[in-house]
Amino acid sequence: MTQFPRGPERSEQLLSWEQLVGASREELVSQTLLHAARNIPYYTRHAARHGTPRVLDELPVVDADLINRDFREFCDHSRWPDGWLTTGGTTGKRTLLPRAFSERAYSRARASHKLSNPVSGTPLQLQLIDSNHGIVESSLDGAPLLALPFVDSGHAEHIRQILTEGFAWNGSTRPVRVVIGSVSKLKALTNYLAAADASARPRGIGLVLAYAWHLSSVAADAMASFWNAPIQQAYGLTEANCELAHRCRACGGYHYREAVLAEFLDPRTRTPTPSGDAELCVTTLYPFMQVSPRVRYATRDIVRPGPVCSAMGARSFEFLGRTRHTLLLNEGDACRVVLAARAVADALDTLPWVARFDRHSAAIHGDPNVAARAAGAPPLVPPGFPKFGLRIDSEQRRAWICVEAAAESGPVDVESLRAAIVDAHLYICPDLAQLLRSGRVTLVCEAGPAGELARRGLTTEPV
Repeated sequence: MTQFPRGPERSEQLLSWEQLVGASREELVSQTLLHAARNIPYYTRHAARHGTPRVLDELPVVDADLINRDFREFCDHSRWPDGWLTTGGTTGKRTLLPRAFSERAYSRARASHKLSNPVSGTPLQLQLIDSNHGIVESSLDGAPLLALPFVDSGHAEHIRQILTEGFAWNGSTRPVRVVIGSVSKLKALTNYLAAADASARPRGIGLVLAYAWHLSSVAADAMASFWNAPIQQAYGLTEANCELAHRCRACGGYHYREAVLAEFLDPRTRTPTPSGDAELCVTTLYPFMQVSPRVRYATRDIVRPGPVCSAMGARSFEFLGRTRHTLLLNEGDACRVVLAARAVADALDTLPWVARFDRHSAAIHGDPNVAARAAGAPPLVPPGFPKFGLRIDSEQRRAWICVEAAAESGPVDVESLRAAIVDAHLYICPDLAQLLRSGRVTLVCEAGPAGELARRGLTTEPV
């Protein structure tokens, strides 16, 4: 194995396990810099030239392209192989991500350190297993986490029984109060339960937490009505697969809590920006990811930063979409999103003629009894994701959208499609209609029959 130079010996030491469990966020940042400078080749060479970094700004911004060119440069060779590999392809660039079992053990220990031990009978949190876009490691409000697979109707029926009857274990029965899952799986589960007997529907749910993809307002409203509970969305990133960003009760925006540090970069220059919409840059803090940390990792995710939150002491953000899914308009020293695929998905969920891609439909229709009860009735929640193709040219300020119609859907009104898309952008770009009328931005909308996207060489991407 190639030997890489180490950084100069320093007096600083990595904290012990016990010290890490109680460490402050600032201490974790310092430990991250020290760990990278000593163990990750890309950063050991940087430390040999410039000294062990004291602050994150002293290190360069990296991205998936750079990491993929020589993956070994960003791994601790002394720990390889150690744990398991996951892949991150959501930003459009596939990359390997090694994780160590000790990292998960640490996150659980830190959670236990901050939360009181749940007493017997404490309600459960039920998570539909899906490791994409981050994972739920720590329990919310001290409730134990029950992780279950959800692939077919057998899993769905097992989950239904736990939701309606509780989970019997060790002589006591615990109810489920929180349901956690990826957007696509939660949609499938909701439709499955909605097709069952009304008497078998879950009751007493206090929160449904959705992550991994975008949940439209139409779908969120339908889910909230069915579960009779608030629907929260969380932001996650596979390449920083150690924590989800949750909405803050104090400021209303999203924050990473402790395992990830967020920075905001100008999408054009990847330099820190004080204003405008920005590319999210994350650092996974030691020791949550030790084997292959992401240090100042440009995610290709566009966010709208908020003000500094008094409770968290950091700026919050709202996720607007992937770089390739957003149309950016330059405004002096800043830029802003004027069109985003997530708002397009919001619009298409209001149009019944739009074809849909649903990888989890088998979980709903695999049970003949449920399929029979649901026959002829539309699903409660728009399943899967609308099928549409999107091409963005920010330099030309132009967006082209092609929507696929469901088979035998009847006439398609492209003007209504365009109007729905503009209306759905009110929360992202209130003046989009004015920008279109003035010619500063061009939006081309088209619709075709089933199979149109394939004929045009396009693929449907969930957003």
